[in-house]
Amino acid sequence: MKTWISFLVLSIILSASALYAKDKGTDEQAEAQRWLQRAQEQTNLRSLGAKPFHLRVTFHANAGVEFLPKNKQQIITGDGTYEETWLEPHRWRREVNFGAYHAVETDSGLARKMQASSDYEPVRVLMLLEALLFPVPKNVAWPEPRDPRLIWKMKRGSAPSTDQKSTIDFVQISRSQIAEGCEINFSYLFLPDGMLVQRNDQGLAYWWQDQMNYGDRIVGRHISVQAGGRELLAAEVTVEAVGNPSADLFDLPGDPAEPGMTLRPLHLGEARAPWADGQGVGLGSGPRYLTFDQVFTRQGKTRELELIDTDDPSKATVIMGIYRGFNSYHPAMIDNNPTEMFRSIGIIMPGCGGH
Repeated sequence: MKTWISFLVLSIILSASALYAKDKGTDEQAEAQRWLQRAQEQTNLRSLGAKPFHLRVTFHANAGVEFLPKNKQQIITGDGTYEETWLEPHRWRREVNFGAYHAVETDSGLARKMQASSDYEPVRVLMLLEALLFPVPKNVAWPEPRDPRLIWKMKRGSAPSTDQKSTIDFVQISRSQIAEGCEINFSYLFLPDGMLVQRNDQGLAYWWQDQMNYGDRIVGRHISVQAGGRELLAAEVTVEAVGNPSADLFDLPGDPAEPGMTLRPLHLGEARAPWADGQGVGLGSGPRYLTFDQVFTRQGKTRELELIDTDDPSKATVIMGIYRGFNSYHPAMIDNNPTEMFRSIGIIMPGCGGH
């Protein structure tokens, strides 16, 4: 199975002029949940009973919007590789090489271990791992407990193809969190057969193209991460059957890793978020809305903070400078152990007018 969908086509799909609504059905939220659960199962290569695999990724990382002088920019760019050998949920190896950064994480079935060249994973590596490991995070597909602030919506529609000779049908599932009378939006875009092609987190969009079957799962052979019309990451994925690897492949020297030492991106509820004593931000006359990403190291430092979306970039630079100045956080914690965390932060001013 192979699906090619260009960024231009889906940009048209998501434009207001191209959408038309259809009947929502009698239980929209339950149906939306079923779509998300099915997609989570289809894209999860690493569940009990899944077919063992060897996965290799080559990727290119581009710069983001940091509002920093060129000689002080933090976001690591360039080419990298990711390689994973997976036999079962507790027997696997992951390895990343990206510029000066190198990390290996293994699980032998007896112990999980990790070695890394820094106290945090570069933001483009975390974006790649999010797209590979968690196209639909488990806490999204099976929320526990269900958050009453989340409002699920489904929209079925179509849009013209790039050659204007046909149309592309789609299903969009979105949820909105209400803040200051405005909506913070997250969405998932599917083809009518249930294949996931896009996830959007407050303006940070993950795209999966050129889908293929591997066993009874689906793998996107091209991954793109975009924000504000910019491509932040492009990755090419190959997956194949595993031979008979040596047991040494799944073990590293040294002691087992602490809970907070892992390549895996952490999601809501898995760790306590970082915080700063007495933190208070006077935003003044900021933009109506702003979203940005940043990485918190295991030492409580902020790294690779970048703009994702805003209505006023000239005002966004001031607020990002304020947040960048909070550089002495209590680190995120998992099982009372410091851990890295990649966070998206959305700021909405009162009276934002629905943005």
